[in-house]
Order: sequence, then structure tokens, then C-alpha cells
Amino acid sequence: MKKILMIDDNKDLTEILSVYLSSEYEVQAFNDPEKALSYYQADPNYFVIVTDYYMPVLLGDKLIEQIFEINPKQQIIIISSGPLTKELSLVLDQYPALIKYVGKPCDLLEINEMVSSIASSVN
Repeated sequence: MKKILMIDDNKDLTEILSVYLSSEYEVQAFNDPEKALSYYQADPNYFVIVTDYYMPVLLGDKLIEQIFEINPKQQIIIISSGPLTKELSLVLDQYPALIKYVGKPCDLLEINEMVSSIASSVN
């Protein structure tokens, strides 16, 4: 079963998405980005990472930078309720083939379609 790493400080959202996606994928969810990153360093075998961008402790650009140091080809879906800032736009523009963006509140069907599309494009 293909694996998804989910990172969001919103516990309700990680729970909803985990339940929704777990019928087709193995989902490992974290509400603390630093713990998630440590876990990912030990096991970077995820076909996609679904993450919030605006989180306490570790902002999305730094998290993504560290993820790409571990795996420069990692597929990422950013789900964020914050504004599409210049910094976030730069991150999206820098990695258009690897990073997708969804605003909150998010549509579960849209996220599922993104995840399915990425799953079908990776081995």
C-alpha cells in the first residue's frame, strides 16, 4: 500500500483526511512538523506529503526545504488557510512539478483527485 505523510497543526483536519484517505493509502499523520520531519528522515518512503504551510515552530518553506534535502523528488501537496503570500508563491513557482496547492477550507474530493493523480504517476 502506498504511503502518505500528513502534517498539519489542525488535529481535526489531520484526523478527517487520515480517515478519508486511509481506505486506499497508508496514512501517517503528525500535528508537529518537527516530529514529522524526524520521522521522515528515518523513513522517507512516502509517495506524497500533504502539509499545511503556516504552522507554529516550523514554517512551510523551511519544512519543504528540509524535505527536499532528504528527497529532492518528493511530491508535496500544500493545504493552507493562510494567504497566498509572495514567499508561498515563490515556493510554488520554484517546484511546479513537485508541489500542488489547495486552499482551506479544502474539498476532500479535490485532495483525493490530487493524491490519486500523484499515486498513478509514481512507481
